[in-house]
Amino acid sequence: MSNNPFTPAEDQIIKQSRGNLTNRQIAEKLGRSLDSVKKRIRILKLKKEKNSPAFPKEMVDKIIALHGNGMTSDQIAAIVGKSPQGVRNKLRLLGLGRQKLASRPPQPKPKPIYKGKTKPVYKIPEPKGERYMPDTLAAVMALTTEQCRWPVGHPGKAGFRFCRRDRDGKLPYCEKHYKRAYRLPQPPEGVTPCPSP
Repeated sequence: MSNNPFTPAEDQIIKQSRGNLTNRQIAEKLGRSLDSVKKRIRILKLKKEKNSPAFPKEMVDKIIALHGNGMTSDQIAAIVGKSPQGVRNKLRLLGLGRQKLASRPPQPKPKPIYKGKTKPVYKIPEPKGERYMPDTLAAVMALTTEQCRWPVGHPGKAGFRFCRRDRDGKLPYCEKHYKRAYRLPQPPEGVTPCPSP
């Protein structure tokens, strides 16, 4: 690789080859490093070509035509000999990227209700049937740290509550519910458990 300054003839080769060869190919042709060619292109203020050498104009025209016929990027890639991702990127750069399907109607976004200059207030739908949330919240709020937290009933039904008996030390439940919550698994019928060591 040469460390000599670029000659006017080399500059001319760079300008002529810019649309037809990659920077790497230009560097090989001139016997220069890739970085030196890139730097020289910046110094010469050569603009990037709209159709890069990786996608010559004929190939871009073919991609546009195939896309217009409704082919997928995978199908187009197989025809033009490029990767599907490369074809997708080229279509995106050309403004022909993935188009929204016409069959899917746009979904309306929920709009907040503004009252003055305050933060938006969102409408919360009223629950159908029984209103159980306040009862559940009241049951939780009524618990003290010394009471059993075993739920009695279903949180979605009326009459839901907690056991609230006195509990032992750091356990979350009273003695009765502790035994129920922390049972050892029983062996199936007809199976003799192994003796403990």
